[in-house]
Amino acid sequence: MGALSDELAELVRDRFKTLAELARVTNLDKQTVYTLFRNETFTTSRMETIAPIAEALELDPYWLTRGKVVSLSTRFKGFVNVPLFGSIAAGQPIEPTETDEFFPIHEELANRYENPFLLRVSGTSMNRILPDGCYALIEPCPTVDHPGQPYAVTVGTTDATVKRVFPLGNGLELAPDSTDPTWRNKIFDFADSKTEEVSIIGRVVSYYLPLNWRF
Repeated sequence: MGALSDELAELVRDRFKTLAELARVTNLDKQTVYTLFRNETFTTSRMETIAPIAEALELDPYWLTRGKVVSLSTRFKGFVNVPLFGSIAAGQPIEPTETDEFFPIHEELANRYENPFLLRVSGTSMNRILPDGCYALIEPCPTVDHPGQPYAVTVGTTDATVKRVFPLGNGLELAPDSTDPTWRNKIFDFADSKTEEVSIIGRVVSYYLPLNWRF
């Protein structure tokens, strides 16, 4: 066996003694596990085979499929899990959707803010600063204390979007920051009874790219 399999084999011996026991615990075919370790096909095997082995050995399955042994405890050292509540539009407002997902961010950044959370950005109206598909880190707040900064807001009762926000005398201006010049600023005049209510969710303070993000 090569270096990768030798390292994994040592982990197997420490936790399960034998490959047969690892196969039993992971509900994988014994021959499949033997072949995987003997031929070192971790980088070409299907994730449904790799994932239960990685979980049993407390390894990061992503790195295992790339031929590296990275323990979950090492991967998340210095990081904390922040809730990823759902999607928010960087384009036309959409209804935010809640999820039970979490995403690790550096604890030093998380500790700067009270109860920070993430929202998945969808759209291109803010793509100069927030790529489509990124996770925007939100500092919850009810008011715009930093005019011109990007904020997550709700428009009406359920629609949500992220834009640069400028307070007006009796309203708000939501401004895109996009490479697409067809996006336009929108002004909400609260003196107009037909204007939809705009509520501030929080200020965007950073963003992260998910593992599957592509240019």
